Amino acid sequence: VEGLKTVRYVDLKLGKDTNIISGEVQESTIPASNVLQFSLEDGSWYSVRPSGTEPKIKLYLYSKGNTAAEAEEKIAAMERVALGKLKSVE
Repeated sequence: VEGLKTVRYVDLKLGKDTNIISGEVQESTIPASNVLQFSLEDGSWYSVRPSGTEPKIKLYLYSKGNTAAEAEEKIAAMERVALGKLKSVE
């Protein structure tokens, strides 16, 4: 995301939790499901998963900021990045 590094991703289907900075891979402590979660250096994160009942992908966003406006800007940036990545595989 603009100005923030992705520091970790978790593939819950494979049960793998990867620290992008160190390269360390651990088993995830979260129950298995068809979800990818990406964590940013400030504690914000986004998750992507397919719908279980419809032909669409669901995106979940969580942001931290010093103000509501800052958090909303990060949400918008994460949405742009995530949707851009999803559109690149169409």
